[in-house]
Amino acid sequence: MAVIEGGTVIEQTTPMETTSPRIFRTVGAPVAGTDYDGIIQVGDLCINTTNGNVYEYTEPGAVPTLTRIDTV
Repeated sequence: MAVIEGGTVIEQTTPMETTSPRIFRTVGAPVAGTDYDGIIQVGDLCINTTNGNVYEYTEPGAVPTLTRIDTV
């Protein structure tokens, strides 16, 4: 992504890494590869607002996986 600052274009060669997981919410269990597809990244959390279960996005490959890490 190019950033224009004072008329100069500054190219960013690598994406910024997040320092903490982002939190997403779903009603019901999240569906890997469907819910937040293209947005969710490894380490992000997804909370089922129906029962409070917490899922972590653990595999960004050809088979996206949301692994339940906490059950309330």
